[in-house]
Amino acid sequence: MAHSSFRHHLLLMSLTSTHATLWIIAILSFGVGDLLTTVVFLSSEMNHESNPIAAIAINEIGLWVLVPWKVAVFAVFGGLYRLTPKQIRVGVPLGLCILGLLLTGWNTYSSLTGVRLTL
Repeated sequence: MAHSSFRHHLLLMSLTSTHATLWIIAILSFGVGDLLTTVVFLSSEMNHESNPIAAIAINEIGLWVLVPWKVAVFAVFGGLYRLTPKQIRVGVPLGLCILGLLLTGWNTYSSLTGVRLTL
Protein backbone atom coordinates (compact mmCIF):
# COMPACT_ATOMS: atom_id res chain seq x y z
CA MET A 1 0.00 0.00 0.00
CA ALA A 2 2.79 2.43 0.90
CA HIS A 3 4.52 1.70 -2.40
CA SER A 4 1.37 2.63 -4.35
CA SER A 5 1.04 5.87 -2.40
CA PHE A 6 4.67 6.71 -3.18
CA ARG A 7 4.10 6.13 -6.92
CA HIS A 8 0.98 8.30 -6.79
CA HIS A 9 2.99 11.07 -5.09
CA LEU A 10 5.74 10.82 -7.76
CA LEU A 11 3.12 11.01 -10.51
CA LEU A 12 1.58 14.13 -8.98
CA MET A 13 5.02 15.74 -8.64
CA SER A 14 5.76 14.91 -12.27
CA LEU A 15 2.46 16.36 -13.48
CA THR A 16 2.97 19.48 -11.38
CA SER A 17 6.44 20.04 -12.81
CA THR A 18 5.15 19.44 -16.34
CA HIS A 19 2.40 22.00 -15.81
CA ALA A 20 4.88 24.50 -14.33
CA THR A 21 7.26 23.96 -17.26
CA LEU A 22 4.46 24.53 -19.75
CA TRP A 23 3.40 27.74 -17.97
CA ILE A 24 6.99 28.99 -18.13
CA ILE A 25 7.18 28.20 -21.85
CA ALA A 26 3.78 29.89 -22.35
CA ILE A 27 5.04 33.02 -20.58
CA LEU A 28 8.23 33.03 -22.64
CA SER A 29 6.58 32.31 -26.00
CA PHE A 30 3.18 34.02 -25.81
CA GLY A 31 3.97 36.62 -23.17
CA VAL A 32 7.51 37.65 -24.05
CA GLY A 33 8.20 36.31 -27.55
CA ASP A 34 5.02 37.49 -29.21
CA LEU A 35 5.09 40.80 -27.35
CA LEU A 36 8.73 41.53 -28.19
CA THR A 37 8.48 40.59 -31.86
CA THR A 38 5.30 42.64 -32.21
CA VAL A 39 6.80 45.70 -30.50
CA VAL A 40 10.13 45.51 -32.34
CA PHE A 41 8.65 45.08 -35.78
CA LEU A 42 5.80 47.58 -35.32
CA SER A 43 8.06 50.24 -33.82
CA SER A 44 10.61 49.85 -36.62
CA GLU A 45 7.77 50.01 -39.18
CA MET A 46 8.92 46.71 -40.70
CA ASN A 47 5.42 45.36 -40.34
CA HIS A 48 1.85 46.31 -39.46
CA GLU A 49 -0.68 44.84 -37.05
CA SER A 50 -3.06 42.58 -38.96
CA ASN A 51 -5.49 42.07 -36.07
CA PRO A 52 -8.03 44.88 -36.60
CA ILE A 53 -8.92 45.20 -32.90
CA ALA A 54 -5.28 45.32 -31.83
CA ALA A 55 -4.47 47.77 -34.65
CA ILE A 56 -7.15 50.20 -33.45
CA ALA A 57 -5.98 49.90 -29.82
CA ILE A 58 -2.34 50.45 -30.81
CA ASN A 59 -3.20 53.42 -33.02
CA GLU A 60 -5.38 55.04 -30.34
CA ILE A 61 -3.36 54.24 -27.21
CA GLY A 62 0.11 53.13 -28.31
CA LEU A 63 2.19 49.98 -28.24
CA TRP A 64 2.23 49.88 -24.44
CA VAL A 65 -1.43 48.74 -24.54
CA LEU A 66 -0.13 45.27 -25.46
CA VAL A 67 1.32 44.72 -21.96
CA PRO A 68 -1.97 44.89 -20.00
CA TRP A 69 -3.62 43.03 -22.88
CA LYS A 70 -1.19 40.12 -22.38
CA VAL A 71 -1.63 40.24 -18.59
CA ALA A 72 -5.41 40.04 -19.07
CA VAL A 73 -5.06 37.05 -21.38
CA PHE A 74 -2.90 35.24 -18.82
CA ALA A 75 -5.43 36.06 -16.08
CA VAL A 76 -8.26 34.57 -18.16
CA PHE A 77 -6.26 31.45 -19.00
CA GLY A 78 -5.13 31.11 -15.37
CA GLY A 79 -8.78 31.13 -14.33
CA LEU A 80 -9.62 28.64 -17.06
CA TYR A 81 -6.79 26.42 -15.83
CA ARG A 82 -8.27 26.37 -12.33
CA LEU A 83 -11.77 25.57 -13.64
CA THR A 84 -10.65 22.80 -16.00
CA PRO A 85 -10.83 19.22 -14.71
CA LYS A 86 -7.43 18.00 -13.47
CA GLN A 87 -7.24 15.23 -16.06
CA ILE A 88 -7.14 17.69 -18.99
CA ARG A 89 -5.86 20.82 -17.27
CA VAL A 90 -2.45 20.54 -18.94
CA GLY A 91 -4.12 21.56 -22.22
CA VAL A 92 -4.48 25.17 -21.07
CA PRO A 93 -0.79 26.06 -20.80
CA LEU A 94 -0.02 23.74 -23.71
CA GLY A 95 -2.43 25.71 -25.90
CA LEU A 96 -0.80 28.99 -24.89
CA CYS A 97 2.63 27.51 -25.66
CA ILE A 98 1.53 26.49 -29.13
CA LEU A 99 -0.18 29.82 -29.77
CA GLY A 100 2.84 31.76 -28.51
CA LEU A 101 5.29 29.80 -30.65
CA LEU A 102 3.09 30.18 -33.73
CA LEU A 103 2.61 33.93 -33.21
CA THR A 104 6.28 34.58 -32.48
CA GLY A 105 7.28 32.53 -35.51
CA TRP A 106 4.71 34.24 -37.72
CA ASN A 107 5.75 37.72 -36.57
CA THR A 108 9.38 36.96 -37.31
CA TYR A 109 8.68 35.29 -40.66
CA SER A 110 6.25 37.99 -41.77
CA SER A 111 8.55 40.82 -40.82
CA LEU A 112 11.63 39.31 -42.44
CA THR A 113 9.96 38.19 -45.66
CA GLY A 114 7.26 40.82 -46.11
CA VAL A 115 4.56 38.14 -46.37
CA ARG A 116 1.33 39.52 -44.88
CA LEU A 117 -1.79 37.82 -43.65
CA THR A 118 -4.79 39.47 -45.27
CA LEU A 119 -8.17 39.06 -43.67
